[in-house]
Amino acid sequence: MMPETQIPGFWILTAAIVGLIVVGWFSFRTRRFISKRDRYVLLALRALAVVLIGLVAWNPSVVENYPDRGAFQVALLADLSASMHLADTGDGDSRLSTVEEMLVVDSDESLAGRLVGRYDFVQRGFSDGLIPGKLSTFKLKSGVTAIGDALDELLENRSTGTTRLGGVVLFSDGISLEGQSVFEVAKLYRSAGVPVTVVGVGEPSAGKDLKIEFSKTPKQAVFGEAFELRALVSNEFAFEVENEILLLDGDEILDSQTLVIDGESEKEIRFTAVPSRQGLHLLRVKFKTRQAGDLNPNTDVDYSAVTVAEPETMKVLYLSARMS
Repeated sequence: MMPETQIPGFWILTAAIVGLIVVGWFSFRTRRFISKRDRYVLLALRALAVVLIGLVAWNPSVVENYPDRGAFQVALLADLSASMHLADTGDGDSRLSTVEEMLVVDSDESLAGRLVGRYDFVQRGFSDGLIPGKLSTFKLKSGVTAIGDALDELLENRSTGTTRLGGVVLFSDGISLEGQSVFEVAKLYRSAGVPVTVVGVGEPSAGKDLKIEFSKTPKQAVFGEAFELRALVSNEFAFEVENEILLLDGDEILDSQTLVIDGESEKEIRFTAVPSRQGLHLLRVKFKTRQAGDLNPNTDVDYSAVTVAEPETMKVLYLSARMS
């Protein structure tokens, strides 16, 4: 609120205080001639009149300033990672459906509908990185969520002049499992003078975990002969999870299996491996892709050492001599 007057505010305030003092003094002097009730009513009316005269002299006004629509662009950034499929927004809709409703352009009740008349904005999507092109369909994307990488790429596009980025509105459940630190990227935005507004979607995560560990491994194996290993997968999530399990010896994939496990359950899987060399082997079992919402990456892999030896053989040395 700004005043529009040529009279200094100090003089307006001084005049109002003097006026209130005069009103109070006059009410005090006439207390003998007017009833107590009427005197209080007149005092209130006269004080109100002084205040209104002061406001008229001050002439307050509300000024709303809107930026030039063509001066910059606002990016509406939507999280399309796998964790956005959860239906925990209160009305039974998934997190992604809630974001889609907020970004409907032809609705006066949506955020995008209210912004369309004021700003030049573009809708973008991201998962493990910024998805090329404008966001046209709200479909879940593969990959592990990387909010920091998506924001950094968006800022780099601004620095190269491909967009006139002036602000970002981020719609996400806040789960960021890979890539750059969100806090470090936020410092870059602060240095560039680009504000970022975050709209949280969904309920806070309870910190569920999808973990794997060896349940049975041999200490020794024979070169060239197959041996069996077992791994136990535990799913703490309330929903069914599908993932590929890899058995590796260094960087070599010895075996792989596709696993489907029910929510809040355990499942044991078996692998068969044939050692191709002798010596000590450090085997590891892991998930091929990181489960969205898994907040403990340390349990996504397990290790086991197996010593591979030569097969037991019997060597017979036969010596003969024929005497003539």
